Amino acid sequence: MAERPAAVVDGARALSAEQRAAIAAVGAKLRASTGSDVAVVTAEALASDAASAKQQATRLFNAWGLGDRDKSNGVLVLLVADERRLEVEVGAGLNSAYAADGRGARVQSQRVVPLLKAGRTGDALVAAAEEYAALVAEVDAAGAYDPVPDFEAEAGDTIASALLAGGGGLLALRSNQRDEELMGRLEEAFEGDATAARGARRLRWASEGDLSTRDRTEARLGSAVHAVYRSADGQRTVVAGRPRLLTPYAACPECGAWALDTDETIVTWNTELTPGLKLESDRCEHCDFVSPERSVVLPAYGVDGWDGDDSGGGGGGGFSDGGGSGSSY
Repeated sequence: MAERPAAVVDGARALSAEQRAAIAAVGAKLRASTGSDVAVVTAEALASDAASAKQQATRLFNAWGLGDRDKSNGVLVLLVADERRLEVEVGAGLNSAYAADGRGARVQSQRVVPLLKAGRTGDALVAAAEEYAALVAEVDAAGAYDPVPDFEAEAGDTIASALLAGGGGLLALRSNQRDEELMGRLEEAFEGDATAARGARRLRWASEGDLSTRDRTEARLGSAVHAVYRSADGQRTVVAGRPRLLTPYAACPECGAWALDTDETIVTWNTELTPGLKLESDRCEHCDFVSPERSVVLPAYGVDGWDGDDSGGGGGGGFSDGGGSGSSY
């Protein structure tokens, strides 16, 4: 998947060119050493569908998938100018380190907020990027990340289920889609017997020996989790895969494997005022399928940053369950 440079989206025009470059340099260095992303976003006002700056920060973090998928170590710094509000959102792997001795909140109160109150907004955001990048680097060096939540456990046992119950629209939609995909796989395995598929019950997680060639590709990519299911009458057992909730891969139209990746080439970057252009094509990691190249317009991101783009962005697949803190100034 194409990588995006460390995100600096200055919808409120609070940063000088030098400050934007400084934040991008901090993010690029951190990504190279830890796989993390540090994104700094300024907006004049809340996004139209956000109830609070905190909600906007969590949505944007997860839409972009900031940080490494296995570490969930991304950081998003969001400043909403007319709310005079700063929100810092961290990946689930950083929750304990951020909260330890109040370190994450202390960075805001002792270093960032005083600069904001002094009218030095750009300096404050550069300082925030530097401080939180240093936190991530320390946690990475010590291997002290929190365990990343297992979104493939039973729904009632996961953080994802709590988000779904609370109305997490994107996750709810994605969860419904993956259930439909599992049902399709079960019907395929039961040779078109929809009744057997609907009544099937999981026996156990699949082992290496249970997997087909297609299943092994998905297991290697981490795009699906596989289990052994038994029909309601107890007479047949099959193996079927369910796509992972936050997988960046899609189903291949040729072979059906959850192994379709998108290659992107940026022709021109979008800015606050002007749209950009990229070329995309889809490529399957399991079969030889390659789609025709297509042109995609990147809209000017204006005051809402890239909020509303639920594609998962160009991050590494990290996830936030709401960790971080906020400050008014």
